[in-house]
Amino acid sequence: MKKLLTLSLLTLFIAPFVFAQNQKEEETLYALGYQLGNNVREQFVISSNEEYKALSQGMLDSLLKRNPKVKLEDYQKAIQARYEADSKKILNQRKLEQNQVLTKIKKDKNSKELSNGAVIQITQKGKGKQPKATSNVKVHYEGALLDGKVFDSSIKRGQPAQFALNQVISCWTLGLQEMKVGSKAKLFCPPATAYGDNQAGPIPAGSLLVFDVELLGIED
Repeated sequence: MKKLLTLSLLTLFIAPFVFAQNQKEEETLYALGYQLGNNVREQFVISSNEEYKALSQGMLDSLLKRNPKVKLEDYQKAIQARYEADSKKILNQRKLEQNQVLTKIKKDKNSKELSNGAVIQITQKGKGKQPKATSNVKVHYEGALLDGKVFDSSIKRGQPAQFALNQVISCWTLGLQEMKVGSKAKLFCPPATAYGDNQAGPIPAGSLLVFDVELLGIED
């Protein structure tokens, strides 16, 4: 009886642990599936139930090592053509949505539109010198996409950045010339003033970038 009781207690402790482990694995796989879905969504426009069903079936057949229902090599050109067409649709939609947001930002009384189409908002006025286009500056900054996803931050690294203003994106070249040392500002950089229609690391093609910048010094 004592052994049975001990076994029952042991099972009582082990069962939740096994369940938790299984649940953790399921959650991990769910997260993986979600990320794979994000990757597809960022590159292709899947809009109808039929398209979702076909895509899901193809992924399931691949994961289960089933024989494909089509001759895969016959569809490589079609896949590439679909990728190129959908990429253009995604890019155009992204630009349309960003332009709508930027138009609203330009109407803000604290905004100043620069000659290249970028927008600056001074959030803290400094009292130091203003840099020139050829100046070497020292700054702290954080760059994010329009949805708030941070892609670069000297603040998180704990190390200010130093560079010549004529060696960076034009949004920064013009924007920082509007600032005095000690100033803080928010820079809104349309694709044409940043990385254009090309993907740059974690930055999707044609992205409007938002930078929080603090001008710490001029190192001329």
